Amino acid sequence: MRNQRTDNMSRFLVIGITSLVALVVVAVVVISNRPSQTDPELLELVESLPKGVDEASGLPYIGEADAAVTMLIYEDLGCPNCRTYNLNVEPLVLRDYVLEGDVRIMIYTLAFVNQQSLPAAEGVMCAMDQDEFWEYRDVVFNNQGVRAFNRESLIAFAEEVGLDMDAFVRCYDFGEHTEAILERTNLALDFGITGTPTTEINGERHVGVLPFEQQGEQVGVSELIETALAENQ
Repeated sequence: MRNQRTDNMSRFLVIGITSLVALVVVAVVVISNRPSQTDPELLELVESLPKGVDEASGLPYIGEADAAVTMLIYEDLGCPNCRTYNLNVEPLVLRDYVLEGDVRIMIYTLAFVNQQSLPAAEGVMCAMDQDEFWEYRDVVFNNQGVRAFNRESLIAFAEEVGLDMDAFVRCYDFGEHTEAILERTNLALDFGITGTPTTEINGERHVGVLPFEQQGEQVGVSELIETALAENQ
């Protein structure tokens, strides 16, 4: 299974490097009074939201099943721009739209940006098996660029989240999700996902880090959501 990982990495790395170079030029807009993903009040509220794995797609979700807008995020845990989205934009979407029942977020985890991508994806999928996808994902993004994503660190993250360690280590060491991650990555590449993050709001695709609110000519996530909500009325 680990050999299969090596065989597939070259294709993903070429595409990942190209997309990373393209995305690194995206401006990161600083929004005042932005809630942090680790804000205790936000975390407490988010804990009350429905979370799980969508039966049809197999993707993790957060938010009400009857939310008018579905926000699908293609992301790579090794991608710096995905970290920017996770830390700076997603908390605002959670606060203003998911908690209000208007938006449901789904995550499509890819592994093609760098050598950190696949180990981190395997870790978060093993956490998903224990219904702790969102908590583990936040820990991974908070540690991106601080610690290398390897067996030691990913196990430490699992301990931090409070997972069943025997189950997590077994899942990770046996590569229980490796094949599925690689297949899903190839599938995403086949239908045109070559950069992360890529966000689809009710099926409309947007590539790169979008600000929460419109900045100059660059449309913001909130405007896209409001448009989608209006269309569903």
